[in-house]
Amino acid sequence: MSNGSQAARPNFFLIGAAKSGTTSVAKYLDEHPEIYVSKPKEPNYFAFEPGSRPSCRGPADPEILFEQLLKYTVTAPKEYASLFADCHGETAIGEASVRYLYEREVPTRIADYAPNAKLIVLLRDPIERLHSHYHMNARLHLEPEPLVGALAAEDQRVEQGWGWDWHYRRVGLYAEQLKRWFQIFDREQVLVLFHADLKNKPQVTLQSIFRHLEVTTNFQPDFTQRAMVGNTPRWRGLRRMIRDENVVKTVAKRVVPKRLRKSFVRWSETKNRMSIPPLSSEIRNQLRADYREADQRLADLLGCQLPW
Repeated sequence: MSNGSQAARPNFFLIGAAKSGTTSVAKYLDEHPEIYVSKPKEPNYFAFEPGSRPSCRGPADPEILFEQLLKYTVTAPKEYASLFADCHGETAIGEASVRYLYEREVPTRIADYAPNAKLIVLLRDPIERLHSHYHMNARLHLEPEPLVGALAAEDQRVEQGWGWDWHYRRVGLYAEQLKRWFQIFDREQVLVLFHADLKNKPQVTLQSIFRHLEVTTNFQPDFTQRAMVGNTPRWRGLRRMIRDENVVKTVAKRVVPKRLRKSFVRWSETKNRMSIPPLSSEIRNQLRADYREADQRLADLLGCQLPW
C-alpha cells in the first residue's frame, strides 16, 4: 500500500485494544507539539482492502452499520496520504485504529508500508473491555440481545460472518493477537501499556509513550477531560422509537417542525442516557474463568504480572 509521493508518512500506530483508552491517548498525543495524529484519528486503512468500500455484517442493515461504525474509514491510498498532508515537521506522525490489533492481515500490511514503525498497544482487563464494548453497541442500537444472550451467540455470529464489533470475548484474547505482531516487528518497536496505568498514572504512562516516540518527555497534556465516557440507554424502546422508522416517527415528520424534532431528539438522548451498570458477580466469575488461561499466556508473553 503506497501513498505515492507524499513526503509525510505515519511512523507510529496506536493499534488497540478497543475500549482501552485509545481515544484519550490519541487526544493527549495530538496536543504534543512534536506529534501529529491524523483526523480522523481512526481511519482503519490497513484493516480493509485498498480502494474497497468498507463493510461489515451484523444485526442491522449494512448502510446503518456503515454510518455508525465505518463512515470515517479510509481505504483509498491517496485519501490516506492526504490525512498527513498538514504535517509541519513533527517528529512522530501517526494514527489510532483499534481494529488493527485484532485483524490478522494488518501486521503484514503495516510492515510492508512502514517496516520501522513504532507501535503502541493499550490493554484493559478483558472483562471490563468486553463490558464497555457491549454497552457501546447497545448505545448505538447495534446490539439486540442482553449481554448473556450476546455472549452465548458469539460463536454463531462469528460463523455467520458478523464483524469484529461483536467478537466480544475474542477481542480480549490479547496474547494470540500480540504474537502476530511480535512475529513481524521487533519487540523494541512495540510498546505495551495497561489501561489501569493510564487511569492511575496518566503522566507517567504518557511519558513512556513520548520516550517510545522519541519526543520531548516533559510535555503535560490536559488531563481534565476524558475523551470518551461510557454510557448505555436507560430505555431501549425509546431509543428504537427515535432512531428507527415507525408510524409515530412518520407522523411526527409531517406535523412537527424539523427544529423541534431535533430538539426533542437531543433532549431524549440526554434523558435516556445512564452510566454503565456493573456486571453481575455471576457473569464476572464465569468470564474470569473463561479468560484464565488466556491471561496466563499474556503474562508469560509479556513477562509481567497483569494488573487485573
